[in-house]
Amino acid sequence: MFGERLSRAIKKSGKSQEEFAAEIGTVPSSVSRWVNGKQFPRRINVLEEISRVLDVSVAYLLGEEDPLAIEEVLRIPLVANISLFAGQNGVEHTADVNWDLVGEYMLPEKDFQDLPENQRESLFAFEIRGDSMSPRFCEGDRVIFAKGEEVFSGDLALVFWGSEAFFRGIVFEKNGSVVLRAICEGYQDLCTEPGVPSFCIIGKALAIIPKARKAGGLWS
Repeated sequence: MFGERLSRAIKKSGKSQEEFAAEIGTVPSSVSRWVNGKQFPRRINVLEEISRVLDVSVAYLLGEEDPLAIEEVLRIPLVANISLFAGQNGVEHTADVNWDLVGEYMLPEKDFQDLPENQRESLFAFEIRGDSMSPRFCEGDRVIFAKGEEVFSGDLALVFWGSEAFFRGIVFEKNGSVVLRAICEGYQDLCTEPGVPSFCIIGKALAIIPKARKAGGLWS
């Protein structure tokens, strides 16, 4: 299964086995053995590098998910933190903040088929911290956001205010201020003043990837 899918992915990439081997830092003979089913890359970091170079998921390579055409897989950057650049006092645009990228998600492109193609490139994933948005969103869940997507009152969004990022519901007031509202009742509203330079809407929430949790049984 692995060899067959690896061979298919290499061919779809347009690379030769020699070119592919060079990109992942191995020798062509190793790739040949993988493709022919004589050997398997045991180290997870090698599988992850193969996944990155060929633009397919590790699960696809291992036969754990249905085959997906490479062009139907969407790579979404995973952001661990958003912060101000050194010496910076305020932020007005998403380009004004530092994005700490730590990985990527591979999701079926069909899940975002209603989103214009140019906006798919603006997608990113951010891990939820704390319980301010519980019970709908739990700590460790990852939310897919779209940079530049128009946000209306009642939408959920990732915002940058002061010196940190917040995931909150957005309420626009008539006086120009913006209320950041949590879902958990234990959190008070945060209210920004009109024209505050340190406030910026980073992205609108589109989807959630729940953190893996123990399944349990009927009574546990």
